[in-house]
Amino acid sequence: MEHNKYVANFAEFVGKSDETKKFIQFSSTAFKGGVLDNKTKELIALACGVVSRCEYCIRAHMEGALKAGASEDEIIEMLNVVIAMSGGPGLAYSTVAYSIMKEIKG
Repeated sequence: MEHNKYVANFAEFVGKSDETKKFIQFSSTAFKGGVLDNKTKELIALACGVVSRCEYCIRAHMEGALKAGASEDEIIEMLNVVIAMSGGPGLAYSTVAYSIMKEIKG
């Protein structure tokens, strides 16, 4: 996926309707501090992205998890849980997530 090609149109698309704006507002609120810290929320979102097979979500939440302080070991352990719960497709997209992590970390 050419990630940047789609991200460039994200804000424009969101601005086209009140419904998408409200969804983004809700989503932003869901990631704010609370009982769960931001790192935990980003790891959960990353797991959901892998299970959903959404490369855009995987990239966005991998960036978020790393920025929030998630270690490579924490990410790999979370990906192992994804694989345990979703089998072969989880393994395939966990490999995508791992590759994205390596790309981001350089």
